[in-house]
Amino acid sequence: MSAVERTIRKFNPGTFQSDHEVKEQFVVRNHDLALALEVLRDNIDAPSCQHVLVLAPRGRGKTMLLARVAAELRTNAAYSEKLLPVRFMEESHEVFDIADFWLDALYYLAKECASHTPELARELEGAHGSLASEWRDPWLRDRARATVLDAADRLGKQLVLMVENLQSLCSHTGEDFGWELRETLQMEPGVMLFGTATTRFAALHDAREAFFELFREIALGPLDTEECGRLWQAVTGEQVVHHQARPLEVLTGGSPRLLVLVADFVRHRSFRRLLDELVTLIDDHTEYFRGHLEALPRTERRVYLATISLWRPSSTSEIAARARMGVRITSSMLGRLVDRGALSVQGTARKRRYAATERLYCIYYKLRRERDEAAVVQNLIRFMSLYYNGRRTAKEMRLDLADEVENSPNVLAGMVRALREDFSVGLLAPKAAAVAYDKMIIDQVGQSDPDSQRTVARIMSNKAAMLFHAGNAQGGRIAYDQLVAQFGQSSAPEIRATVAMASFNLGLAMQKSNDLEAAINAYEDVEARCGRLDVVLQHDSAASVSMSETVVQALSNKAGVLILRGKEESAMSIYDDIARYIRDAKASKLRVHMARALVNKGSMQAKLGLWPDAVEKWNQVAREFRNDDGVAVQLEVARALHRMSASHLLRPGGSAESAIKIIDQVVVRFGKRSDLEMRTVLAECLYVKGSALERLGRKPEALDVYRDMETKFGDVVNSSGASVRWESISAQTRILYETGDVDSARQSLRTLCTATDTQSDKNVVNMYVLAVTLAASDLVSPGELADVLAADRQMAATFQPLLVALRRLAGQPVRAPIEVTEVARDIREEIEDLKAVLHDVRAGTAEPSSLNRSLAENLPRLAVRARGLAPEPPEA
Repeated sequence: MSAVERTIRKFNPGTFQSDHEVKEQFVVRNHDLALALEVLRDNIDAPSCQHVLVLAPRGRGKTMLLARVAAELRTNAAYSEKLLPVRFMEESHEVFDIADFWLDALYYLAKECASHTPELARELEGAHGSLASEWRDPWLRDRARATVLDAADRLGKQLVLMVENLQSLCSHTGEDFGWELRETLQMEPGVMLFGTATTRFAALHDAREAFFELFREIALGPLDTEECGRLWQAVTGEQVVHHQARPLEVLTGGSPRLLVLVADFVRHRSFRRLLDELVTLIDDHTEYFRGHLEALPRTERRVYLATISLWRPSSTSEIAARARMGVRITSSMLGRLVDRGALSVQGTARKRRYAATERLYCIYYKLRRERDEAAVVQNLIRFMSLYYNGRRTAKEMRLDLADEVENSPNVLAGMVRALREDFSVGLLAPKAAAVAYDKMIIDQVGQSDPDSQRTVARIMSNKAAMLFHAGNAQGGRIAYDQLVAQFGQSSAPEIRATVAMASFNLGLAMQKSNDLEAAINAYEDVEARCGRLDVVLQHDSAASVSMSETVVQALSNKAGVLILRGKEESAMSIYDDIARYIRDAKASKLRVHMARALVNKGSMQAKLGLWPDAVEKWNQVAREFRNDDGVAVQLEVARALHRMSASHLLRPGGSAESAIKIIDQVVVRFGKRSDLEMRTVLAECLYVKGSALERLGRKPEALDVYRDMETKFGDVVNSSGASVRWESISAQTRILYETGDVDSARQSLRTLCTATDTQSDKNVVNMYVLAVTLAASDLVSPGELADVLAADRQMAATFQPLLVALRRLAGQPVRAPIEVTEVARDIREEIEDLKAVLHDVRAGTAEPSSLNRSLAENLPRLAVRARGLAPEPPEA
């Protein structure tokens, strides 16, 4: 059963599910499961039993853990021969005294026996009915208990009574209930109690109470980031990495129940359905929430409510302002709430941020206090934006919310709020966002004051940008033309800056659609509206700084388009202008653009073979911007160092040792950064280090580097559009063949085949380069290589000419269409040519960089040619 077809129980795990399904669904809390089973294993045939109590708030997974333990006791012979689980109903509403408890135990024991000892089950059902009818019998308690214990003796097993919500059971029964139950649990080794409770109730820590020191307690904390990711994958079928799982943890507070609710929303993509479920959940738990709040002392409650009303990790000063209290007393109360487990804390010292441990309380408070579903929608949309941000290797998520936005005022209001907070959320649901933007514009109708005009211009610009970035070029162009028609002639600096930014986004859209002339025109329009960069930089107003940045971005992109058109000299002139104007104006806020211009010019000089000039430019960035503390500036420093290290492997006379030394400095300096851009640079740096180690003959070390690269950055797509995971496995495969570990190499190559998207020309080229390199290196026989590639149906269809070439190199007879045979002959010649280059490199008569040049100049051309002649892969 696939992940997305599983029945995931949010409230009643194990209900109408097989033990196999429960075990498959249980993907977190493995440590707690092991601890519980260890206690039960030690109880087997023991003269006295250790009883277990699982403690956690509602929704933390207590019932799921009980269901999983029960499944293990039934299916694992080490337990099933000695132990029998007897699960009570989650709420023991019919238990008012100890006699009721043993009657319930008898009832559920009969249910448990039905599948394996039906005759005994029928006997126990009859006994239950008979005893229940004799409710006036003063010995009912003893008779019911004796029947349960006798059944255990006949089965030859110890009974594990699984009772939930002990705190409620104790409050609803008489004061003698606990002592009477304790007496049996201590005197009868054939019965053990495996209970749950939502809190450490008084009877647990009061020496005068019955349950004092009776239980081995297992406290279930919130799920951590990794566990949130595993549970998310189990529900949705989507594998996530750490930086994607972190928003899940933040939104849900590590609550499995809330996470499953949100995951179910992702599967069905309906806010109405999600809101209905949340409201129902809150309605069912209102008394529990209310009791939780009322249990807090007055001042602590005030600080707690301020924290959950903010609904995000907040600083002490933010919470104090919301609570209308002094910072000192607020800080003291926050400490107490953290000690209670009501709040969690992130960061240290002045960077501390506090949030509710149970994130569901935030939603409860919003809905109960504000009756505001729009706030819930807003936060969920923001979560989706965080979760899907930067997922370049996955298909971009599109939420079908247009109908919901048009028909639900709350969903529309939530979308409006989310867009005001973060423009990027519109990319998740472009149609719905366009409706929300129109609503925002309509709200400003009739307002002619300058502030309203600036607001309307900004909304129209955001709408156009959102449509452009979502791939709707026609809709974006219409929105852009409407903006220019209404505000194109405005002299207000803020509105001019807004229209200029819209022109910039138009340029991006035209560049993406390969209309390079239109893109250049749009970028030049930015400068026409804002003024020349050197002139704009002379002003220091907020609007001028904004326009300066827009002009710089437009100039940088114009340079990139000129490069695509083969006008490298013109592009380098633009990079010179950007760096010079910003340095002359001492515009500190724009230093990142100066650094980027220098890095880009260095890259252009390297492309033209001007290596000394290129290295000097990158060195300049590393020197001049070393002490800048801006995140974006430091990213450019890392890029400069990466290019400098790579140059040692590409230019004649480069030093592999120097490349490694530079990379090690980059990793030490930036290795803890978690943003996607820096992770991309770090992944590329590790690839350079691996290549340098190979150049030095230190292949085992290179293999470790590539494995580390896959582990840390396997989810990243590098700047050339290639999967880092693919590149790392490719390099590992090659080294494994080179070091003679053929079995591991063969398995690695199979893994690589399954990881290759044959619909991507980039992947096809990369796979072709690897296969031809392996064939030319004599590390793997052509026949074996062909067998591995042909084992994958889509690979075989895509690389038919290559397979023909490999089989003929192996001396195998093969029949193929004449067109395929012709290409296969070219591929064989290419392999022979590459063999000669490899021979010269190994003999020391050619630079290692000549191999890279040979691959770069010849193999991609043949790979694309082979791709063009291959038949389309069959439907899966």
